[in-house]
Amino acid sequence: MAYEINRYNGTLLVSVDDQTLNTTAADLKLVGRNYSGYGEIQNENFVWLLENFAGSTAPERPITGQIWYDSATKKLKFYDGTRFKSASGAVPSATAPTGLTSGEFWFDSVQNQLYAYNGTDFVLIGPDNAPVYGDAGSIPEVVKDNVGGNQSIIKITAGGTTIAVASNSSFVLNSTVNPITGFSQIKRGITLSTSDTTTGVTTTDYKIWGTAANSDRLNGFTSGEFLRASNAIFTSQVRFKDPGFSVGDQDDFKVRILNGDETTLENTLNQSLVFRISNGLIDNKDIMIMSTTGADPGSDNRFTLGTATKRWKEVHGTVIKARTFYGDLIGTSMIEASSIDLKENLRPIDNALDLVLQLAGYIYDRKDQSVVNEPGLIADYVNNIIPSLVEKDANGKPTGVKYTRLVAYLVEAIKTQQEQINELKNKD
Repeated sequence: MAYEINRYNGTLLVSVDDQTLNTTAADLKLVGRNYSGYGEIQNENFVWLLENFAGSTAPERPITGQIWYDSATKKLKFYDGTRFKSASGAVPSATAPTGLTSGEFWFDSVQNQLYAYNGTDFVLIGPDNAPVYGDAGSIPEVVKDNVGGNQSIIKITAGGTTIAVASNSSFVLNSTVNPITGFSQIKRGITLSTSDTTTGVTTTDYKIWGTAANSDRLNGFTSGEFLRASNAIFTSQVRFKDPGFSVGDQDDFKVRILNGDETTLENTLNQSLVFRISNGLIDNKDIMIMSTTGADPGSDNRFTLGTATKRWKEVHGTVIKARTFYGDLIGTSMIEASSIDLKENLRPIDNALDLVLQLAGYIYDRKDQSVVNEPGLIADYVNNIIPSLVEKDANGKPTGVKYTRLVAYLVEAIKTQQEQINELKNKD
């Protein structure tokens, strides 16, 4: 009658017929009834159990709960129904193992780091850095300063090199007792390796990359030494070198020095330069417009060049055209526009001689002492006799005499006088 070999949980493992030996159901040899020579077999089974199937390779026919001593790794392992797992310690491998339950460990044999499995992911236990690539991480440390005091710092290390130090105080490092390559003075906050602690500039390519909320210096210069693009206001005198500066998206307007001492205002687009006075709103006064053909006022008959009290000393030109002129005019000739094409409603001048005889010439000195012993007429007096010869201001007050217009009266007066002379001659 066959033996029924059951598991501990009562389920059938295998049936072993009489006088037979089963070597396939498990790693132990299972003996049937009346099998000859079973004593040696049973003794071997006991020895295998005592040594937990010790060997460098896993048993070939394990059953759940079976223990195996891995002589290669010197670890005791058990079979979980799928594979042999270490009974203690971590699972060493180059890649994350599968089949672990929550709380089990994996030792990364490449990075030399220990992980714990939380049922979903592997959580690094330590070390924070991968030693195979050099120390990396934040390392708290107490160092000596140059006066023997203890200073608590955090070294930020990557690839075995300290690239930054965080500290709650500023101090000079005691480089004899505890040297840190690239650091001689530590500032409160974060100090990068090879930093100039005065300017804040590193002498190597160690930098903090990204966007900073604020900064005290830029390239070693304080923030007060820069202009804001949105509010470029100088609070003290500034100096530009001879190349000057430009304004406009296409460098439209340039201010610079040419030939070492020539101040130049230049429109680089071959367009006009407008000299404008504004109240900052809509009241724009274009006083003068400089173009490639010359200088023009911004509006016709609106602006004045000089005043009665602030005069230009001399004005030179090949041709000077003016509607009204005050002061001395020196030239080879003076031509007034007088074509018949410009005139209409022509009328004779009546009583020219009588009017001229009422005029009186004077020698006088100007009150501003600009001219003495000057001959001329008095505009106020002329206005009472021939008003059309007098220039007046906006209030109607006489300001000057149109001497060239007086010629027309003189011509007619001379003609009348000549007629009188001729009549006297004829009577004789």
